Amino acid sequence: MKSVTPVLMFLLVATTELIAQSPAKHTDDAIARIEKLGGAVRKISQGSDALEVDLQGSTVTDADLKDLVLLKNVQVIRLKETKIGDAGLEYVSKIATLKRLFLDKTAVTDAGLSRLGGLKNLEFLSLYGTAVGDAGLEHLKKIASLKTVIVTESKVTANGADAFRKTIPKLQVIPNLAQDSKQAVAAWKTAKAALENAKAELDAAKKEDAELTPKIAKLKAEAEEANKKSAEVKKKADDARKVFEEANKKANEFKKGTEELKKQLLKNPSDAKLKEYFEKQSARMETAAKEALPLKRTFEEAQAAALASMAQAKELGQMAGRAGQAKKRAEETQKRFEAMRLLEEYNRAVLEKLEKGTKFSGDS
Repeated sequence: MKSVTPVLMFLLVATTELIAQSPAKHTDDAIARIEKLGGAVRKISQGSDALEVDLQGSTVTDADLKDLVLLKNVQVIRLKETKIGDAGLEYVSKIATLKRLFLDKTAVTDAGLSRLGGLKNLEFLSLYGTAVGDAGLEHLKKIASLKTVIVTESKVTANGADAFRKTIPKLQVIPNLAQDSKQAVAAWKTAKAALENAKAELDAAKKEDAELTPKIAKLKAEAEEANKKSAEVKKKADDARKVFEEANKKANEFKKGTEELKKQLLKNPSDAKLKEYFEKQSARMETAAKEALPLKRTFEEAQAAALASMAQAKELGQMAGRAGQAKKRAEETQKRFEAMRLLEEYNRAVLEKLEKGTKFSGDS
């Protein structure tokens, strides 16, 4: 066996060292290029070798994503608000360790998602603000590991999201468009009922304004006159009460005296003078009671008239007050109606979009 020359030995050692250093050098170079684009590569947690590649908002292009393949144990990739399209997903599809992928507001389409079917560890995917629709979700049905897919402001429909959700156990699709549709129906019905109530209130307020506002001066005058009349009628009732109370007091005094004489007469039934005095006292008592009776009726009639007059005065006062506030009340009711109208229009627009299967928009 021939001996190895020193030169050959040097070449063998150098080659071995180069091969050993190559993967680490390639990784460092890839990280450097990613950072130059405005991105970052970091460990997900302390003591873990799992990596997160954050390129959101950077200048990364589809071709730049080839550096992802040079990194080990990448579990999170953030590409939000970049120019990444379908071609770039070809490199992403090679990251078998990937668990979370953010494609928010990128240029990816349904066709691009067909390249992600091999990501068997993918659990989270955000398609927020992309052009992806129901057809794109069809490509994701192969990824049984998926737990959450965000489709807000995409072209995914309620029916498409619901069908996709049923293909993977415990999959959460955000937003839940089918559920949102039911909630939208309920919200619209509530808003519609509120609008109808507001319309009825507005019609009533306008009618009252038209009827009462021109009569403000007249109603105030009538209210003042009614109050004056009510005061007069109340004075008559008070006077009639005093006359009745005086007559009633007199009748009660005669009654009390008669009852006292009756007791004495029972003790002395043979006393002729006492009997005569008792009979006269009884006659006075009956006369006083008869005199008090019409006075009582007069008082009661006067009191009833006073109460009716006071009620009329109060009603006219309230009408005058309502007349003074009718215009303001109509204006406030108009504002409530406009608010309810806008609310009903908003809820109806959301419902129509969901029912037509157009894209869900949080700003709609």
